[in-house]
Amino acid sequence: MSRRKNACDFFFTFQRLPTTASREAAQEIYAKTLENSMTLMTFFKFALQLIYIFFKVQGKP
Repeated sequence: MSRRKNACDFFFTFQRLPTTASREAAQEIYAKTLENSMTLMTFFKFALQLIYIFFKVQGKP
């Protein structure tokens, strides 16, 4: 949800402000958003691995 909102914000910012400086600002915002989503993905991968290990241990007699 938040990623879609950020993408929309980025798009509209980019559309509304055609000057070079504001385009750079919009690109910076987009890069930060991308960075945050990558961090989130890493966290989810880590959590999934933990859950997997937990169930693997639980399954053993």
